[in-house]
Amino acid sequence: CTPTTSPLPPPDLTDNRSGPQGGQGLPGPLLSATCSLQLITPRHNTFDNETIQLFSEVLLRNTSLPQLFLGFMNPSPETAAMVLTSLRQNRTLLLLDIYGWKLDLDTTGQVIEDIMFHNMTIRAIASDACQPIYHTIDKHNQERDSRSLHEVYIGPDDRHSAKAACYKNSSSSRGASRSQQPGSSPQAPFSSPPLPLPTIMIDSLSFFSFSINTQI
Repeated sequence: CTPTTSPLPPPDLTDNRSGPQGGQGLPGPLLSATCSLQLITPRHNTFDNETIQLFSEVLLRNTSLPQLFLGFMNPSPETAAMVLTSLRQNRTLLLLDIYGWKLDLDTTGQVIEDIMFHNMTIRAIASDACQPIYHTIDKHNQERDSRSLHEVYIGPDDRHSAKAACYKNSSSSRGASRSQQPGSSPQAPFSSPPLPLPTIMIDSLSFFSFSINTQI
């Protein structure tokens, strides 16, 4: 993994033709105490359930990664629930891409509610499977607002996801981070590079900065 003093940019692993064997080598370095990667993009690959489940441990133990792109893969709903359950305890991730994942909302819906109640860091979850629970998402965003917490964007729009992940406080993210309302027309998911975003500082206890790669 990239040492904390290294200026090297993160590798772009999108559509890298990586199967389970290639994917299983990724989570280990992300658990290293010296890992400082700010972005990892193994989306559009063919990881199996066992490989994707390894990223649950990353969400539980990694203390530096703000962006994780796992979209356009096909884990089982059980594997998806396992990964999302780990996000409940994560304290560094701002943006999680699970676009294209099939979710069992009877179980995953409760997990998402738990994330929104307990996770104080996550800004956006890119998913095209949550439209049936948008009203619940908005309800929990209102509850977060009552606690002076930023809202969490959960929906299919990559630009909204990127903008939501960029904002530091609830007042600046209000409106941009709400789930997309039923009946509106989402933009094509991650069909073009997201808007360039500024370097930002997050977390009042342990500040770190990152820049979103415009060629995700």
